[in-house]
Amino acid sequence: MVATSCGKPAIVNKVTSIYIDGEIKTQYHYGETFVVPTVIAKYSNGQTLDISDECSISGFSSYKVGEQTVTISFMSQVIQYDVTVVDEVCGIYLSGYRTSFEVGENFDIGTGVYLVYDSGKLVLSNESQTSNAGTNTVGTFTATVVVPGYDFEFSFEYQVVPASTFTPVSIAFSDIKDEYELGDGFVRPTAIVTDDNGDTHDVSDLVNYTGFNPLAVGEQTITGTYKTVSNTFVVSVSDPDSGDTADIDIPEDTISKAFSLKNDTDGTSITAVNGVYTIDATQTVNAKGKIAVTAAGKLEKGQIEINAPDLDVELTLNGVSIHNNEVSPIHVTTCDDLDISAKKGSSNYLYDDRNTSVVDEENDQYGGAIYVENGDLKLKGKGQLKLVSYSNNGIHAKDDVEIKNLALVINAVNNGIKGNDSVTFEEEPKVKIECGNDGIKS
Repeated sequence: MVATSCGKPAIVNKVTSIYIDGEIKTQYHYGETFVVPTVIAKYSNGQTLDISDECSISGFSSYKVGEQTVTISFMSQVIQYDVTVVDEVCGIYLSGYRTSFEVGENFDIGTGVYLVYDSGKLVLSNESQTSNAGTNTVGTFTATVVVPGYDFEFSFEYQVVPASTFTPVSIAFSDIKDEYELGDGFVRPTAIVTDDNGDTHDVSDLVNYTGFNPLAVGEQTITGTYKTVSNTFVVSVSDPDSGDTADIDIPEDTISKAFSLKNDTDGTSITAVNGVYTIDATQTVNAKGKIAVTAAGKLEKGQIEINAPDLDVELTLNGVSIHNNEVSPIHVTTCDDLDISAKKGSSNYLYDDRNTSVVDEENDQYGGAIYVENGDLKLKGKGQLKLVSYSNNGIHAKDDVEIKNLALVINAVNNGIKGNDSVTFEEEPKVKIECGNDGIKS
């Protein structure tokens, strides 16, 4: 800004400061547009001007969850303040729910209840409650599904029809949708039952389905059951943004070098006692207050045991092969959070070789190839991890499970991944699960 006076040199008014006038929006939802505050510039002559439309704003992205520092600049003046972007639950989603039941049949709400976040992320919930869901009387009714703690509900209409009187012998499926993209809802196929007289009956709306997970990329075996008969078929889930990731090429396990487990902070080696390598509170923590260790090599009849109350543990797998025919290869008694990371370029293998299949949800000693009794589990990294469980689940954590980035293959006789509280997938992991029951269970 320039002020002139006749017969005198021009006087230049400089911006001496800028400030924000009024309220500042400091919390945003994922994808929400930034709200520019009222920015005032003060000049050397005492004049003030609203420069909200002229200032430069940087440091904000509504697609990056967490705390961010916003910088507002004008001329040589700068203001900074912190904002937070949150990814919150905005609804409830049901996959493959039924709309028809026979009188007296157990009410089933489908292949999963999911919390929907602002970003579109889905998280499987095991805390849903269903009201007005009865099958005692023939008629048309409305069921409502809620998840405690959230102000959302999902309502749908269903029919109760008279119970069938034929005896089913076999069931066959047709018109199967066998290709899905991440987040797609399950499409119920045509289901035909043959009875003991050779007659056929369309029971498409009366079949219960298990094994479908819209969040896991790869092939999935779906089981459809009507009364005493069941059959299976295979579908695949792909990620349209990263190409077909159903086929994960993890090489054969050829790891042969001696096993080692080292503390990343002080470089010391952790030694085994009767084949068990224990990570506990005696370990040196890093600058972030975490126990960081790296495992490498082949371990026969061994185990990594974590018992670190109130501590976070970071376990990096850098070419690991662990076999155990008595206990879980990785077992967590307690910790706050456990991050297991497959190092970039590495292939890693965990084998639960207990050859007695218990398929027992309550038997703690048969938790899985990775078993976390207390603490949240995060699997991540740019490497590969293969889990084989001949006894129960591939992964079993009694709190939350998060899978991020990782290329993960699971072969399990029971469930692929079981997280008692939740199972979450982030940043396009590649996951392939072959199992006897549910690929994902929460």
